[in-house]
Amino acid sequence: MSWTKDEVTKLKSLLANKKLIATEIAERLGKSPGAVRYKMKRLGISPRERAVATGRLGKWNAKHAHIREKAVTYFLTHTFDETREKFGLTRSELKSLQTAAYRDPALAHLRKDRRRKDVWSFEETMFLLRASGLQQRSWIARKLKRGGVHAVKEMVSRLNANTRYINGLPRKLAEELIGHEVEGFKVKAGPSGKGVDGRPIIVPWVVIYSEARRSARIPPHIRDAIGAMAKFQKRIHGTRGIKDTVESVQKIIRRK
Repeated sequence: MSWTKDEVTKLKSLLANKKLIATEIAERLGKSPGAVRYKMKRLGISPRERAVATGRLGKWNAKHAHIREKAVTYFLTHTFDETREKFGLTRSELKSLQTAAYRDPALAHLRKDRRRKDVWSFEETMFLLRASGLQQRSWIARKLKRGGVHAVKEMVSRLNANTRYINGLPRKLAEELIGHEVEGFKVKAGPSGKGVDGRPIIVPWVVIYSEARRSARIPPHIRDAIGAMAKFQKRIHGTRGIKDTVESVQKIIRRK
């Protein structure tokens, strides 16, 4: 994540307080602890040595050990912020407390887990495949009411599939394969953030196969493999031809 000059100035100001460790600084800056630790290292400051100097290394998770069970029990029937206010904790402190508590087998029965446990239906699986590589996994989970992104990751793992390429290839790879320029579509899946856009432009398999059939440069076995992916793509989208398949792909990308 990029840092503005104001953020760097504020970071240096917070670092002047020798009692603050990286996790607390991150909360005050509204950044992740990892981002703060990385920037500290770039500034020549060791997060670990700083924690040692404060005498708090290894104590961050332990200092609230006496209220862990009470806090996670309260959290079962209250929100995160309500729990934080009840026990007088910062957001980072409560997250740290929860992490430690969830690693304790003796407190396993106190975990708040709202994920659905029912088996994925055929239609849910097909929806996952149709949207894979086109929309973010968090979007897919929300549409299916499957909790968070981890539920989708677990299902993808069970399918043993690379969902990134289910609906096509990044345009650069497709053009290298075909040998000429071809139209693609900007997807919503992929890393993105402030100053970063890793979302690719993909070319659907049905389009690649249409071009591959007319190209003498593509070996028959590669053409057959592309044809299999195009057939699979039409199957999951419930379409018959190139035009309606492409329209289905575009429709999913446009959805909010």
